[in-house]
Amino acid sequence: MSRKLLIFLLLIIGDFLSTNDFVDERLIFQQMRLIGTCMLAEKLSMHPTALSCLLFTFRGSNEYALVPIMETEIGRKFWRTIFAAANPAYMTFYVRRNTIKEADADFKKRVFHMWNTKGCSDSMTFISLYNGLPSGEISIGPLRMYEKYPEIGYITLETFAHKGVASASLKLMINLIKTLVGKGAYAITRLSATCHPQNTASSRVLEKVGFRRVRSYAMTSYGIRDLYEMPIIPVTREF
Repeated sequence: MSRKLLIFLLLIIGDFLSTNDFVDERLIFQQMRLIGTCMLAEKLSMHPTALSCLLFTFRGSNEYALVPIMETEIGRKFWRTIFAAANPAYMTFYVRRNTIKEADADFKKRVFHMWNTKGCSDSMTFISLYNGLPSGEISIGPLRMYEKYPEIGYITLETFAHKGVASASLKLMINLIKTLVGKGAYAITRLSATCHPQNTASSRVLEKVGFRRVRSYAMTSYGIRDLYEMPIIPVTREF
């Protein structure tokens, strides 16, 4: 099925479900996950089932999944929940709280970089799911810049804190990148991440999945951050 047809079907399904008060939010995001994964698999020259397996995992009785970001109204609304949250203390360790207009602009930019390039994307963004519910976001980029270590960034909604969302999302993203490097889609030798020095919870998560702090108090566009890095060992799979 062509990408244009998939997008058309997604818009029809998303518009219908998002305006129906009786439809479970899980169903909407499962539809987005199914179609988005097919679209991304086509872009990455992978089989949709293989990619779906890379973007999904179980931990005990809980399930975690990554949904490729797409131009949908419900996706845009969720982005506002993250980046234009009403609680001014919510983004303490991330960035300043944005207006709805700024959140929408950021959403549009991420969608563009995800899909509007030939071949593999230069950056990828996913919505994290916890038992089918949107619980945060995770992104990585730049992916095609020579000798540039791509950075992983992630945010978990407060209501889903301490449920393993961040560590599960990071492991899924890292495994995806290792697989894509293994199949020759990207030439990446190392990943990076930054963390506010006082964000001890995030630093523990980064170290848990294999990152190591290489420099303290590095200045970034977001202010003071500790820099973390991890080497990438390619994973070779048959697709």
